[in-house]
Amino acid sequence: MKSEKDLFLGVIKIAVLIILACLLLTACLTKAEKASNEGIRKSQKGLYGEAIEEFNRSIELDPNNPRPYRGRGYVYAELAMYKEAIADYTKSLGLDPNFSNAFFNRGDIYREMGKYELAITDYTRAIELNSTDPNYFHNRGLLFGEMGRIEESIKDLREACRLGNEDSCIALKQAMEKKKNNSK
Repeated sequence: MKSEKDLFLGVIKIAVLIILACLLLTACLTKAEKASNEGIRKSQKGLYGEAIEEFNRSIELDPNNPRPYRGRGYVYAELAMYKEAIADYTKSLGLDPNFSNAFFNRGDIYREMGKYELAITDYTRAIELNSTDPNYFHNRGLLFGEMGRIEESIKDLREACRLGNEDSCIALKQAMEKKKNNSK
């Protein structure tokens, strides 16, 4: 039977191992965050290849962090690499299903690809998660207009205008004029 001293030493060893594991994990997360931040900085400068490398490094260090997938998805979209961008936004949403901007950005890509119903679905989900961002209503409203769904377009553009998007106010006037001309 083990003595109390042996049990105490065993508990101390386990505690030290736990502390070391936590310190290592924190160091890895810090490196991952630094790489992700560097990826954002490089993408803002238009250094897309270098940005992708930084996001890749961040993902290697912490594959369960949705942030570098979103950053890399943005870069892929800027490079018109839409399949890769959608894959990264989808991965990001799998890790953080409540991040409205990832739905919004993926919706923009679907719209660019002509996949309008998927874009509407993503814009709608973004609005469900954050109904105070006028850009979500604005883009969905414009897309409804492109699809000939004028009533829905007017409704969304009106809301985006109410929330402060000036471009939506202009687009709303145009949509209402189009509706008026179509009813003649």
